[in-house]
Amino acid sequence: MATPSSLLTGLCTFPISPPPPPPPPPLYYLSLLVALLYPTPPPLIKGAFAYSLTYAAIAALYSILILALPYAHPLSSPLNLDVLPLWPVLATAAIALPAFLHWNPNLAHRNAARPIVRAWGILVTAGAACAFVNLAAFKSVAAAARGPGVPPDWLTSTLQQCLAVAPPARLLRNPAHVALLDPAVLATPLFRRVADVTGPLTFVPLAFGAVACLVTIAPVRPPAAHDEVFASADLLDDRVATAFGFLRTAYLRLRRLVVSLTPGCWMVVVVLGEMFLLGTSLPVTEEAYEVGQWGVWAGLGLVAAAAVVNWVVGSRDEGVSGGLEVIRDEWRLMQQ
Repeated sequence: MATPSSLLTGLCTFPISPPPPPPPPPLYYLSLLVALLYPTPPPLIKGAFAYSLTYAAIAALYSILILALPYAHPLSSPLNLDVLPLWPVLATAAIALPAFLHWNPNLAHRNAARPIVRAWGILVTAGAACAFVNLAAFKSVAAAARGPGVPPDWLTSTLQQCLAVAPPARLLRNPAHVALLDPAVLATPLFRRVADVTGPLTFVPLAFGAVACLVTIAPVRPPAAHDEVFASADLLDDRVATAFGFLRTAYLRLRRLVVSLTPGCWMVVVVLGEMFLLGTSLPVTEEAYEVGQWGVWAGLGLVAAAAVVNWVVGSRDEGVSGGLEVIRDEWRLMQQ
């Protein structure tokens, strides 16, 4: 005989909400990777660049709001499961930040888009820090779920008890949407790896990216003044200048090493995060067959089709114009 739903117990949670900004992240990962690696920015790549930056920025704002608008008693109140997909989204953006600023040729010091990326990097830094703090609440729940004996009372509740929790003054999620989650989901070794491994892999490159968002430390003086701060050894006395030059050289070499390790860190964070999200039965408020899930892919197809049409028409127009120019030149020669 099935247990009545009123007698079931579990962890009080808010289900994963539809995008933006949580799932589906594969398009975001693809857009971020294409925007980072492609050497020249045709219209479709500019779209990928704008989409990935906007997606990560929304995720950062949402992460900050989750931390800023908590329930009164976090351990006895519903946990927002959106924290789980938010973390890999912000972690990959944080890891990619130094590569954007120090490797991508389209974002050189004198490029007009660089200040935008630097402002975006500051927002991503704040969002990633808040997401990691939000993830700490899940780590506390996971530690309690892995503990010996009967789980504590605050860990498992009935659905009626979850609904009875007093909501905060400013709502971020609908209190009527709470659902029960088996605490054992957060006690798996895979979640432990997500919580313990991805943090260092994220914040080490993020530290170099965050510094680059505030201060420019370059091997040589920029060719012309711009809106970035530059520290020059010419303004210091000899001993301080020597020490400053040594520290700057060491920092640049470490930064180069961190940027070179970006693909490895990026892949580990993506694989661990997506393995946990796809391999775990987490409650969601929207199924894969609903328009909110597949609509973004349909939009990508329409944008790609528009880019192809633009490319074909542009090439044809260029060919016609070039042909007409040749005819004009030949006519002028005949007139002479």
